[in-house]
Amino acid sequence: AKGARLSTLEAAASQAEALRGELEAKGARLSQLEAAAAGRSVVAFVRRSSFRLPRDGATPVVMVGPGTGIAPFRAFLQEMRVAAAEGRGRTGPTRLYFGCRHARGDYLYEDELAAAVEGKLLGTLRCAFSRDGARKVYVQDLLREDGREVWSLLGCRGGHLYICGGTAMGREVVLALQRTAVEHGKLSEAEAAAFVSRMEGEGRLVKELWS
Repeated sequence: AKGARLSTLEAAASQAEALRGELEAKGARLSQLEAAAAGRSVVAFVRRSSFRLPRDGATPVVMVGPGTGIAPFRAFLQEMRVAAAEGRGRTGPTRLYFGCRHARGDYLYEDELAAAVEGKLLGTLRCAFSRDGARKVYVQDLLREDGREVWSLLGCRGGHLYICGGTAMGREVVLALQRTAVEHGKLSEAEAAAFVSRMEGEGRLVKELWS
């Protein structure tokens, strides 16, 4: 397992190096790796994820993972691919909301996600490229745009919502969900807040966020 993690880290650093000419700026983690001398130890940790796909394959799954928040959802898609190959494919709707600054240079897993859509592992892929348009668009904006569909999946069909990424983004996504509950579920503000709390208590809203 340690060897696998080391290989992944090396591959990530190599990929970033290959893309350097296309990127406007380096990320903090890559800068730290570059500053470390060869053979020097780098402090890191692996935190066990709380994300688990619903046992019932018919349960709708909505994933929100901008930037590095995409990581656990790549794992979800890999798990779905294995299950499908074994005849245990999911039958419920799957939606992924991904975001980054620019489609060119930042969208590292474009081919992988496109293949997931083509292979019908992923039913809907929505991307927010915040710096490519006249106005900034984020994943929470797309959630609000898709309010009717999102409410159908989460409010009517008992779907699960997974959010991974920055704390501020996670807060905005939850607010977007509450607004969706008000606009499309016809709930009051208090009822919408209670609905979100109930989802979290039932394990249908799972967040892995960092500052």
